[in-house]
Amino acid sequence: VFGERRSHLVNVTELVLDNCRSSNGEIEGLNDSFKELEFLSMANVELTSLAKLPTLSKLRKVRVARV
Repeated sequence: VFGERRSHLVNVTELVLDNCRSSNGEIEGLNDSFKELEFLSMANVELTSLAKLPTLSKLRKVRVARV
């Protein structure tokens, strides 16, 4: 999804994916490349589980809401 920009993902600390579509409980492109991610917002993405989230060791806050 992110193509050549993938190398810059390591520097992202906040990611807002509100209103993005999920497929089979996953959001395409959200993976463990986000090494510095501390905040993730996923409002209105129709997730049924957080089980398929990648391992994000620095993640401190996750916002999941159905608005």
